[in-house]
Amino acid sequence: MEHIDVMYTVDKNYLNYMLVSIYSFLENNNGLNTTFHIICDGFTLEDYAHVERIVQSFDKADVNFYDFEAIKDLIVKYDIPKWNNSYVSNARLFFNKCIKDTEKILYLDADTIVTDSVVGLDNYDGTVCMVKDSVPETYFKSLDSTLQTYYNSGVLWINTDKWNENECLEKLLKSLEDKRTYTYPDQDLINISLRDDISTLPLNYNLLTMDAYYDLPMLYKYYSVNNIPERYSKTEIKDARENPVILHGTPFYNWKAWDNNAIHPYSKYYDEYFAKIGLSEIDKSDAPNEELYKIILYLKLICPEGIKSRIKEFVRK
Repeated sequence: MEHIDVMYTVDKNYLNYMLVSIYSFLENNNGLNTTFHIICDGFTLEDYAHVERIVQSFDKADVNFYDFEAIKDLIVKYDIPKWNNSYVSNARLFFNKCIKDTEKILYLDADTIVTDSVVGLDNYDGTVCMVKDSVPETYFKSLDSTLQTYYNSGVLWINTDKWNENECLEKLLKSLEDKRTYTYPDQDLINISLRDDISTLPLNYNLLTMDAYYDLPMLYKYYSVNNIPERYSKTEIKDARENPVILHGTPFYNWKAWDNNAIHPYSKYYDEYFAKIGLSEIDKSDAPNEELYKIILYLKLICPEGIKSRIKEFVRK
């Protein structure tokens, strides 16, 4: 791999977190010729300039911007629900309407951090390659009882020729005719519509927050308590933790990775990258006690329900 195309779909609210993701990608893949494709909503001229400064501070990197409005019309037309009060996350479903002349493209959520080279993605050539998600089986079976596996759409490695040949967009639009209720609109749609087009990526390429936090025995306890099927073996999870390529800063209980906390396992990366790209560091002067919070989280997994209820009653007093 000598060149890679990387896509983000983001609004103004997630600009700074996308900048962290872009910088981390370039820092760890500086030998690649990289073209960023950003479908953006609500950016100012200053925002565009800020992105360009970050990208152009590295060799072999450039950036293209795409107006979200044309795609937004399609999203509204097909009545795809908002996610986090924004339509822009659904733009990834329609990427081939505006991004042309790519053979493969890597989609990254704005809350991802790249920690190593992505050249290993060349070993995977499915229509769309994804990491299995840690969601309850009851959830994805409620979408479709025949669904066997559920994937996370925060990282997508897409073969654009196969995407077009296999009419993936048409399959997505066909599913929308069913008028189902989706909690995670783009992700649910991809899982339901493209189940036969999805190939599995190793966990290293989308290491979710929960998979990084707990030690292995407690992680499997977390899966059990939350009715999450085993997605990867203990060996695969251990390897992903020791050799992560992409970290995905999904919310950790009540915390986002960039919130005022020292609890989220990826918080430290935002401290580091905010400083590198010239943004204000996270103020942790009144952050909650990390060790106390850790005890509470472990108790939530191992305590019987009756004891947890008594603890809650005691805390409320």
